[in-house]
Amino acid sequence: MLRVVWLGAQMSAWGCLLYSFPMLAEALLAEYGWSRFEVYAAGSVAMAVAAISAYPVGRWIDLGYGRAVMCLGDC
Repeated sequence: MLRVVWLGAQMSAWGCLLYSFPMLAEALLAEYGWSRFEVYAAGSVAMAVAAISAYPVGRWIDLGYGRAVMCLGDC
């Protein structure tokens, strides 16, 4: 039962993140004057980088380098 609750919470968090991006994008368009293509391309590239780096970072954490990963992520 706890796994179902955790999965639901994770799906809700991802949904909030992905569906709030267009509102953030509109603010970026107004504030910085970037083109719509630049804003959405940057969001897509960021998601691709996160997806590609997820496995190596998870592996480093599993190997016991969690503290180093957190320190590098804070930089």
